[in-house]
Amino acid sequence: MNKLIITAVMLAFTTPVLANDSTKLNFVKKLYRDSLDHLSDDDIIEKYGTKELKRLMKAHPDEPCHLSYSVGALQDMDDISNRRFQYSVTKNGNVRASYLLFGKRVTSEYVLSCHGDRCTVHDIYLGGESMKESLRSCAAG
Repeated sequence: MNKLIITAVMLAFTTPVLANDSTKLNFVKKLYRDSLDHLSDDDIIEKYGTKELKRLMKAHPDEPCHLSYSVGALQDMDDISNRRFQYSVTKNGNVRASYLLFGKRVTSEYVLSCHGDRCTVHDIYLGGESMKESLRSCAAG
């Protein structure tokens, strides 16, 4: 009986910390809306990144270190208003976002750190490559 009570209490305290899928999807959609409003990848990471990701970005201000991971090259999209973005939550809880850019599908996967209904970007994968690892590699030069 005590084990059941302890388990119930633990679940009561841990469940609210986990973001649900719709919270994660809405967060990534907001990133893309901000990008369409002409925020750069650097601005988006500064606004929504974890402390670690922000630190890595600031430590490597050179453009070659900042591959366009977060939202792709949206400023280069032909007729942005007609683009259809697709979003899904993966089995491991990441958010996958994809869209067509000049006929080619671009897919990014977002690793989020969420607490309740608040999320930050922990890492971004494009073509299987991690933004954080790219920044670290750039530092090693």
